[in-house]
Amino acid sequence: MIFRLDGKANEYLKAALEKSHESEYADAIFNAYLYSDVPMLGKENEGGPMDWLKQAIGEENIPLLDSLSEKGYFNHIRLLKEGDYSSNPYYQLLKKVKPTHSKVSFLMDSYLPKQLFLSDERLLFPNDHFADAPVIGYFAEGFSFPALIEDGKTWMSLIPHEISTMDKAINKAHGKVITYGLGLGYYAFMASEKKEVEEVSIVEFDPKIISYFRANLLPLFPHREKIKIVEGDALSFAQKMKAGTYDFLFADLWHNEEDGLKLYLPLKRFEGAARKSHYWIETSILVYLRRHLLELMDEESSPEYDPSIYVDKRGESYGDALINALHRHYENKIVREEGDIRELLSDSSLKSLAAELRLPEWIR
Repeated sequence: MIFRLDGKANEYLKAALEKSHESEYADAIFNAYLYSDVPMLGKENEGGPMDWLKQAIGEENIPLLDSLSEKGYFNHIRLLKEGDYSSNPYYQLLKKVKPTHSKVSFLMDSYLPKQLFLSDERLLFPNDHFADAPVIGYFAEGFSFPALIEDGKTWMSLIPHEISTMDKAINKAHGKVITYGLGLGYYAFMASEKKEVEEVSIVEFDPKIISYFRANLLPLFPHREKIKIVEGDALSFAQKMKAGTYDFLFADLWHNEEDGLKLYLPLKRFEGAARKSHYWIETSILVYLRRHLLELMDEESSPEYDPSIYVDKRGESYGDALINALHRHYENKIVREEGDIRELLSDSSLKSLAAELRLPEWIR
């Protein structure tokens, strides 16, 4: 990028960088909690959510937590009601499934009382220099949920986060639907229940998951005649599909925004297979992309800017390769005003960028 910033634009960029760093600090604090012993204490935890976070991060980090809390980064912690999620129709059906113990196992996992977890899509605040914050929930008495385990690792679970973050994609589903990723079949079930949906085609690459689903879960579907399963790689499938083959596409191939970005970028290039598309946790994925773009803007707006550093090297991290790709994409982009920065950081601009960005083939 070529920066010719006026005073106002320069201040805006500094504020956006500060907000991005603060958002990352908030994530680091919550991750420290998730990987600590505190979540396992359950009812033994005293006080409220901020006290539980403080238990997990150590005395030296409490001033940072207090500062971020005052700025609103932890304003979105909510006590959830068990019935809001256990009343879900697919949840009720899965309670009838008998536990299994094999390479693909089905069981009931649980959150303990007072255990904090991500409960919804990240919140983005475009009018506050694109700050973002996690949405966190907990149950007073704990919560049990169905989970599918493959080779000892959780493949998919019907947790509150899954239910909350798929609402929009379910509401939008109509006509001929294509979904990338099977998981527990939650999205396929909810879409197939809609009268506006004629069929739901599922692209899944793992034959063991498909086999388990067909034998144990699909028979529970009231409208299983609408379900079609295609074994294969989603990206290869997308590349071969003619534009407009489906009415609605839902992609859910990732566990979080970090691994999601790696799949989201190439999928965006071939989303024309459906007239309308929706990507799971897209706001969070774009947050992750935005942070990389801000990192590039910080480097290239510096007086010490050296364009020779953006050279692809085999074996480099995905993050470094992404920064290099962003540099090439915006190499001749002139940035002058605050409005130019706002536009670059907007969701609409990042979605367009995602469809156009090219990373080295070997980095994937």
